[in-house]
Amino acid sequence: MVDRGLSAHLARQARQLRPAAGQPAADGRVAQEARRDVEGATEMSRSEDSKHGLVCPRCRSGTIEVLTNSPVEGVWTIYSCKTCLYAWRSTEPEENTDPDKYPEPFRLKPEDLAKFPVVPTIPPLRRS
Repeated sequence: MVDRGLSAHLARQARQLRPAAGQPAADGRVAQEARRDVEGATEMSRSEDSKHGLVCPRCRSGTIEVLTNSPVEGVWTIYSCKTCLYAWRSTEPEENTDPDKYPEPFRLKPEDLAKFPVVPTIPPLRRS
């Protein structure tokens, strides 16, 4: 059986990520974000909720639902848009959570979604 106190303690600890030699700078960014998350994840989650009023960063729809919350209360929340199916965690950088900073090439208009081709269904597995 898992000790819940130990699990909560380990969940709060930061893994120190360091960029490897010869790796792109993006790897260093992941390490910086991991340290930033531990420094103030609770405040970041609250500010995301109140700051944007739960509007989808990608399509600006208000049809947002909470998918799940972190095992350690108040650390992060995962949201999902029912209109465009975009999902994000409250602790992600602003370019992923703020509709005004979301990259223009990736934005969607809800009225255009009906024009997109239908994704084919996955066929059943063949039994051999």
